[in-house]
Amino acid sequence: LGCQYGHCDVPQKYSPLGKFVANQREYYKAFLQGQPCALTEEKVDLLNSIDFTWKVDRSRLRHRRSVDTAGSGTKDCTSKLGAIDSAA
Repeated sequence: LGCQYGHCDVPQKYSPLGKFVANQREYYKAFLQGQPCALTEEKVDLLNSIDFTWKVDRSRLRHRRSVDTAGSGTKDCTSKLGAIDSAA
């Protein structure tokens, strides 16, 4: 993700961005299984175009949280992901 920190591993507590990211990951699981969900092929392509992380490595995430400043870099991510959310 082209954010300040170069990732989209956003904790859910950073609402609404964190909730959006978590929802996309859940939708993606259903999408891959051919189940009805809010995620379309177009949205998958758009998220892939910004290097969206579909599965989070929890150990890497814990390390990243210790390095990042809480909440920093989320404003740019919010605008990019909001544009994707409204695209399809």
